[in-house]
Parts: sequence; structure tokens; C-alpha cells
Amino acid sequence: MQQLPLRPVQRERERQPRGERTACSGRRLALDGTVVWSPVRVEYGVPLKGATATFEGGEVHASAAIYRKNEGRAEVGCGGALVSDKHVLTAAHCVSVGVRARLSTDDHTEPVDAEVVDVVRHQRYDPRTYANDITLLVLREPVRWNRFVQPACLPFGPLANESLKDYNAFIVGWGATKFNGAGSSVLRQAQIPVWDETKCSSAYAQHLPISNSQLCAGDVNATMDSCQGDSGGPLLLPHQRRYYVIGIVSSGKDCATPGFPGIYTRVSSYLDWLRNAMGIK
Repeated sequence: MQQLPLRPVQRERERQPRGERTACSGRRLALDGTVVWSPVRVEYGVPLKGATATFEGGEVHASAAIYRKNEGRAEVGCGGALVSDKHVLTAAHCVSVGVRARLSTDDHTEPVDAEVVDVVRHQRYDPRTYANDITLLVLREPVRWNRFVQPACLPFGPLANESLKDYNAFIVGWGATKFNGAGSSVLRQAQIPVWDETKCSSAYAQHLPISNSQLCAGDVNATMDSCQGDSGGPLLLPHQRRYYVIGIVSSGKDCATPGFPGIYTRVSSYLDWLRNAMGIK
């Protein structure tokens, strides 16, 4: 993705459902677009090997990069988002059933490991159509929030019923900057509009069915898009001085292909599922 600076957001209190600490960040979610601070690492595999995820606090407080081991080398495989002090939201196609994980917080230089005790993958995920492409990683120990690591908001409240058409949202990730290209060594971000549902369905009519549990977003000039390695990462909407995870990078036709927006899991369609999975009352 092309790199684009986000405007800082001011702190503001907003009521969130009770349960785990889900109070999302009201701090600014981006600095100067180049600095990377204090990573939080997650390693997972079967068992406890094969991939690493890193929260990069300096760019987007809640952003996580999942690294996969390929011939002994770590490569970015997917993204994710911290949505409470004990949960990481990502795509179902990013993880395998039965995966175990570890979380390491790194406020200074040495990580402190915390085990991920469960992977809650949506029971109706369809790998052929990418329907219900959503998963939660459940952490044994809560993440210690600081000025660089904060959770993103889930779209409870008015946003739950919004179509989101023509809203401008942000994608972030360490994925490739072109189709079949190498992953980025720095966190990148870009602003893209959410598409009308009918136009999105028409664009993919010969390729994939688009349901109302998905949404599409992309630059009309096809210059900015999510790409390989960005899967599972958040589509973030600035709203009332906070950033909400409205989508999860799921699929699409190559990267930045004219006429084809990226396809995202619509998070608001899974709020009941998330409440249950996260123990929110």
C-alpha cells in the first residue's frame, strides 16, 4: 500500500460494552508516518512455532503484523488488530484450526511472553467464498496498554447500522506494495472510500458472491489498495475522534486492479458473535 499520514486524534471518553477491557483508544493513532515504536510480538503455530505477529505502536496503536516462517526466514503473512486487552481480531483464512499462540509485550527492549489460550474461528467460515472470514485470538494475560499500544474500537452503537457507503476509511499493513511483490519493511497506511454494495456486487458478479456481511473499499483510480500480506488487518474508520474497526482485509482481485475494490469482512455484521466470543455483556 502507498504510505499516507493519518491525522492525530484527541482523547475522548465513550461508553463501551462491559466485559474485557474494550475501552478503545482516544489517543492519536499515527505519528509522522515513519516512526515504528515498541513492538508487541505474537508467535503461533502447531505447536508454538511457525509465525510471529508484532504490534507496532508508533504507527497505529492496535495494528498487528503476523509473520510466517518460510525456509527459516520470517515473512509477513497477515495482519490483525488489538480490540481489547485480551483479544486480537484477524481473518479466518489467516490461521489454522488448532493453532496455539504466545503474546510478547515489549515496552522497552526485551519481550515478556504471554500465552494465547484460544483461537476462536467463525464456525461458518467458507474458504471458497471467504464468507464469515473472521477470527479472534484470545490471550491468557491482558496486554498492558501504554502510549504506543492501544486497542481499536469495535463498531457498537450508531455505526452498527450504517451502510458506510462513501465513508473514507484507512487500511494499514505490512503487505506487498504490488501484486506478487515483497512485503513492506515498515507499516504503511492509505485512505480509501467504501463502495456502494450494489456496485461492489456487480464488479464481482463473475468472480465471487458478495454478501451483506462483507463490504468493499478501494481507490477509484486503483492506485491504493490492500495487498498480499495485509489480510486480516483492519479497515479503520475515524468517527467521533476515535478509530473503529469496520472491516477486516479478506480478499480481492489481485491488488489495485481497476474496477475491483478490496473485499472486507463487515465487522458490524458479527457484533453478536464478538460479544459471545469476547464475553461482553
